[in-house]
Amino acid sequence: MLKKLFFLLMVVFFSCMLSAEISTEEREKLKNELKDEIKKELKEDLKKEKNILDMFSLNGKIKTRYEFEKKAKIDRSGHDTRHRGVFEAKLGFVFRPVDYFKAGFGLASGAETPVSSNETMKGQASSKPIFLDLAYIEVHPYYKWILLLTGKFRNPLFKAGGSQMVWDNDVNPEGAALSFKYDFGQFNLFGSGALHILEEFKVEPDDPFMAVLQLGAGLNISGVKFNVAVSYSDTINLEKKLTQSRAGSDSDYSYSYSNSVSLDDKYVYDYNVLGVDADFSYTAHKYFMITLFGQFYSNVAKDVEERYAYIYGIKISSEKMKKPGDYCFEFRSRHVDRDAYLDSFTDGTFYYGRTGIVSYDLAVKAAVWNDVTFDVLYSRQMLKTTGGVYNQPIDSVQLNFEVKF
Repeated sequence: MLKKLFFLLMVVFFSCMLSAEISTEEREKLKNELKDEIKKELKEDLKKEKNILDMFSLNGKIKTRYEFEKKAKIDRSGHDTRHRGVFEAKLGFVFRPVDYFKAGFGLASGAETPVSSNETMKGQASSKPIFLDLAYIEVHPYYKWILLLTGKFRNPLFKAGGSQMVWDNDVNPEGAALSFKYDFGQFNLFGSGALHILEEFKVEPDDPFMAVLQLGAGLNISGVKFNVAVSYSDTINLEKKLTQSRAGSDSDYSYSYSNSVSLDDKYVYDYNVLGVDADFSYTAHKYFMITLFGQFYSNVAKDVEERYAYIYGIKISSEKMKKPGDYCFEFRSRHVDRDAYLDSFTDGTFYYGRTGIVSYDLAVKAAVWNDVTFDVLYSRQMLKTTGGVYNQPIDSVQLNFEVKF
C-alpha cells in the first residue's frame, strides 16, 4: 500500500513540474483521476488489512423482575402467596475472523439448570455464581445457506411465535447440529438435524442422547409471512430419570406430577415426539403487525396414555422491539399432557417447568428506550392429571425490566 501511495505522489509531483506544459483542464482531469485511484486503493487495502479488533463482538443483557404468586394451600409450607425479586445477567463474546467461521462463548447467572438464568434475590446480598452458558464453533462448510454447529450452542430449531412450550429459550443444547435455509425468491426451505447429549456415564457404555430432525418452509409476500415446520425427536438409551427432570413418583406431593417415572426413578415410557409448528403474520404498518401461531406435539411411543400437547396464541405488535414506541400484546393458551415430551427443557416459567399443566397468559411489552424494554406478564396455571384439572391454580404476575446490548 505504501509503495502505491509513493508512486502516486511522485506522479503528482512530476505533473506539477510539467504543469507549465499542459493546460489547466488537463491538470484538473489528472488530479481527479489520481484522487479516485487513491480512494479505490485505500478502500481495497483497508478491507485486506482488517483490524483484528473488528473480528470480535460483544453482546448480552441484564434483566430484573418482581414476581407475585398466589396459589392454593397445597404445599407443606401452608403459604398461599409469594413475593420474589429476580435478576438475570448474560454476556457473550464472538470471534469471527472470516465470513464462514465463528466461535463464541457466553456466561450467565443462575443455577445449574438448563431452563433458566434467573437468580433469586436472597442470601443477605451474598455474591452469586456465574456459569458457562455457551461454548460453540459455527462453520459454513460449503455454502452460506448451510450451517454446522458443535459444542454448547443456541437452539437452531424453529419455534412458532417464539413459543417456549417444548424448548425454553434459555436451553442451549450440547452436541452437534446441522442447519440450512435456502431462499427461492419469496419462498424458502429450512431445517435442522441435531444430536443432543443428555448425560455421560463413566461406568456405562450407552449414554443417553436425543436425535432431533426438523424440516420447514416459509413464504414472504407483500407483508404476509407464513412458516410451517414438522419435527421429530427420539430419545435413545434413556432409562434413568434425568437430573434436571421435574418428574416425581406417585408417592410425592399430589402437585408433583410431571413425566411418568417408576419408584426406582426410571421413565415408564419412551419419548418419540412428533410436532408441527406454524405461524402467520400480516404487517400493515411498521407499528401494526398481527401474528397467529400454534404448536401441536404428540408422543407417538408405544402405550403412552397422556401423549398430547398444544399451544396457540395471538400477537398484536410493532414490527420490531428496538426503539421507544415499539410494543407487543400477546395472549397464549396451552394444554400439556404428562408424557407429551421430556420435562427437562420445557418453559420454566409455568408451573415450575412441569408437564401435565394447563395455562393461560397475557403479556404486554413496550420499548422505553433503545434496546430497553418493560413488560408485564399475567398467567393462570393449573395442574392436569388423569382425574382432570385440579382446582388449585397458581395466579402469577411478573414485572420485567430488561436492557440488551
